[in-house]
Amino acid sequence: MSRSHDRCGKEQHEPVRREALALVIKAKLEAVAAGIVEFDQEFLAHLVLPGGGTVYEHVGSGVSQAIETGNVPPLLPKAITERAE
Repeated sequence: MSRSHDRCGKEQHEPVRREALALVIKAKLEAVAAGIVEFDQEFLAHLVLPGGGTVYEHVGSGVSQAIETGNVPPLLPKAITERAE
């Protein structure tokens, strides 16, 4: 497959991806507006921490590990939790 063909394939899917993203965000905001969840609960994984990374980037692997092993490791690095105090 040529690069131009690959690029065209991605461009064709872009409107579908944008629409899907808009629907997901709209559903999340509707759930917040209806009082089903809090904003932070619904968007927690995407919140940016002081170091610039997202919550998910910092805790995702730890959550997976906790599910697999039953042991919950500290999920936020010490430097981040110290800044919050």
